[in-house]
Amino acid sequence: MTKPDVNVATQKRAAIPALIGLLLTLAGPVAWILLMEHTWLWRTGLPAWVSMGAGLLIVLWAMRRDRRWRVRLPALASIGFSLLFVYGFYGEAALPAADAFEQLDVAPDFELRDHTKRTVSLADSLDEGRVLLVFYRGHW
Repeated sequence: MTKPDVNVATQKRAAIPALIGLLLTLAGPVAWILLMEHTWLWRTGLPAWVSMGAGLLIVLWAMRRDRRWRVRLPALASIGFSLLFVYGFYGEAALPAADAFEQLDVAPDFELRDHTKRTVSLADSLDEGRVLLVFYRGHW
């Protein structure tokens, strides 16, 4: 009686963890989008990093056990999707270069009343130093 090949049975079971890892990798950005109302989670991306990290670990483990394409394809998709998310999270969210603000127009001089009903002009405020103008939309 011959013993079944343990390596073949192990390889057959590696496709399922690869798909689970791919789903975890894809669930990361979805969790990040769903939790955007929580400022800290949105800024850090913690739900996405945890889910994607776990998914990548599972996929790489499965790929190490089985080198066939039905395991490699979800692994490569997970890696590619993770790299795309990293680029979007850090690359596309970057602020413009500081010299871009030098090209802005200068605001015309104006006078307005402040909260104490005193008239304030832009020229007088600029004599004291830099001025930051904040425009509020809507009404109080």
